[in-house]
Amino acid sequence: IADEFGDDPLPPISIPAGESIVIAASSDADVKPTATIEDGRIGRGLNDDGDDLILTDPAGAEHDRVSWGDETTAVPKAGTSLQRDAPDSQPIIEAPTPGVIQPAPSTESSPEHVYLTLRISEVMPDPSEGDEWVELHNFGPEPVQLEGWQLGDASTLRPLEGTIQPGQHHLIRAPIGNRLNNRGDSVLLLFGETTVDSVEYGTDAIPAPARGQSLARADAWYAAADPTPGEPSEEFSLAEPAPDPEPEIIEYLIPVPLTIRITEIMRGTEDAAAWIELHNFGTQDIEPDQWYLGPDQPLLPLLDPIPAGGYVVAHDDSRIALAPGDDRVSLWYQPPAGEALQVDATDLAALPQPSNGQSIALINGRWTVLDAPTPDEPGGIAAAPVPEPSPAADPPPPATDQSAQDSLNPWLVVSAALMALLAVIILRSLFPRRSAPDDLDDPVPAGEPPYDGLDQPPLDFEPVETDEPTDPQPPPRSGPHPWD
Repeated sequence: IADEFGDDPLPPISIPAGESIVIAASSDADVKPTATIEDGRIGRGLNDDGDDLILTDPAGAEHDRVSWGDETTAVPKAGTSLQRDAPDSQPIIEAPTPGVIQPAPSTESSPEHVYLTLRISEVMPDPSEGDEWVELHNFGPEPVQLEGWQLGDASTLRPLEGTIQPGQHHLIRAPIGNRLNNRGDSVLLLFGETTVDSVEYGTDAIPAPARGQSLARADAWYAAADPTPGEPSEEFSLAEPAPDPEPEIIEYLIPVPLTIRITEIMRGTEDAAAWIELHNFGTQDIEPDQWYLGPDQPLLPLLDPIPAGGYVVAHDDSRIALAPGDDRVSLWYQPPAGEALQVDATDLAALPQPSNGQSIALINGRWTVLDAPTPDEPGGIAAAPVPEPSPAADPPPPATDQSAQDSLNPWLVVSAALMALLAVIILRSLFPRRSAPDDLDDPVPAGEPPYDGLDQPPLDFEPVETDEPTDPQPPPRSGPHPWD
C-alpha cells in the first residue's frame, strides 16, 4: 500500500471472502487494525489536503486507487473518512466505520422516472433593463422535478431547482452561464450529462435579436418584439397546428447503372443525315426503352439496345436531336412517372468545329475532329489542323520611318551642339575680334580705339593728351585675325 511518493509492504494477511480488514499506521483504543505499518505512516504520509492511496500486487501492478482533493472527490473534514461500498463506486465522506462496509446512501428520494419534456421556449440575451432570462416549457403530461437539470451556455452550467407543472412556462431570470453574448451565443439545457435542448443564435439560421427583443420559439425561432416572459408566446397561444404531412419521396427506378455517354457526333449535311454515337462503358446491357436524345428535352427515342462495353448509333434523319442552329445535344432517361433525368449533355458551340464530312469524337476525355468518322467503333484518327492563311505583306515603311538603331541619337546631337557653343565662347574670350579698316563704314576718329567686335557699342571716353604724335590709322596687322 502506498501514496505517490513511497510504498509499504504489507505482511501476509488472509482476508475472508466478503469481509474487510483494517491496516493502520498505528493502533489506538478506537481502531483495532488487522495489520500495522511499522514506521507509523502510509507511504511518506497521507496529505490531508489531497493525495492518492494506491494498492499494488507483488509484481507492482496497480489494483486499486482512491484520490481526494481533486475534481472528483472533496477533501474530508477532520474526523471524517472516505468510504465506498464497491471498487468502482464514488467515495463518500461519512463518519468513520473501520472494519465495516458502509452501504451507499439511499436513493429513495430520487424520482423513479424522469420526463425529458422540458424545452427552451424563449430567451432574452440583451434586455433593455434587468437581468437576462430564459423561459422553459414543460410540454409533457407529468410534472418535471428540476433536480439534476442544468442550464447555461457553452462555458458554464448551473443547476436548476423547483418543479414545472404540465403545460407550465418556468422563468429563470439571472445571468445565464457566463452571461450570454448579445451578438451570438448558445443556450444549453441538460439533464445530467445529456443535452436535452439547445439553441444557438447569432447565425444565418437564427440571427441575434435586437436589444429588448427576445428569441421566441414556434415552428422556428424568431425575434419577438413583445417578449412574454413566463407566458406562452403569441404562437404558443394559438391552436396546435396540424402535423406536417409525410414528405413525398420520388425515386427514379432505373434498372441499370447510368453508364451511357455521348462519344461521337456527326452534324447533318445536304447529302447525309446527322447521327449520334453512344457508348455503354458499364458491365450490363441496356435496353433502349425510356432513353431519348434531344437538345434540351427528350425527343429522339433510342431504338437499339446498347451491349455492355459496346457502341450504338442513333440516326437523326428528321433533324430532331441535331436541328440546324442547335448548340446542345443531351441524353435523357424518362422514367414511367416523374420528370425526365438528364444523363449526359454536350455543348456543341464549345467544341472544335468540323468541316463537311468530318465528325467530332470524345477521345481520351477530349473532343477531337476526326479525319474520317468512326460510327459504332471506338477511337479514330484526328484530322490535321487547317493552316490559317498568312496575312498580306505589309507595305514597305516610308523613308522617314527608321528604326531607333538607324537614326541619329538625339542626345548626341544636343551634346555636340552644346560643345560647339562652349568652344565658341572660349575662343571669343581668348581672341576678341577687332575690326579691320575696310569693315567699318566710317573711319575711326582720331584718339578712339577701334571696335572690338563684341555686341556692346564702342566705349565713349575723352582722348588722352600726350606729347607723342597721334596716328590717325591703326597699326597694320602682322597677320590675319583668328576670326578671319
